[in-house]
Amino acid sequence: MNITSPAFIANEDAPLSPGGSKGRILLVDDEPVLRAMVGTVLISQGWEVLNASSGEEAEQLLQYTVAHRAPVDVVILDLILPGGISGMEAVHVLRQIQPDIRIVASSSFFANDDSKASCLNLGFDDILPKPYSATDLTAVMDRNVQRSSSKKAA
Repeated sequence: MNITSPAFIANEDAPLSPGGSKGRILLVDDEPVLRAMVGTVLISQGWEVLNASSGEEAEQLLQYTVAHRAPVDVVILDLILPGGISGMEAVHVLRQIQPDIRIVASSSFFANDDSKASCLNLGFDDILPKPYSATDLTAVMDRNVQRSSSKKAA
């Protein structure tokens, strides 16, 4: 588990949350290099990033953040996680902890529109096909944090 805050790195054009960041992202992927690279991009853009390498770790982190009244805005969840619960199972576990959370499926297995639709039917809010660029990542995060903020305001 890793918690990183962009206290000194912020995009001046982005609205900041009271904590000084654009929002809180939970990144769940078993690949440490991917987590490091994606985390670096997100932090440089003003996000606070929590990292988990498994569904169980993500569950623990989310329970902690909710208990301490610092909920997560968006989860980027790899579909294939070794051992334990898969990303497809974790989506339901995470929603039980924080029902209004935005969850983005991330995988290299999105071969066609049917597989994307299947993920949306499983309860994911958006799709981020691997490999993705920093531009793709930014677009998905901005779109989902905006939707998360709209829900909270309603």
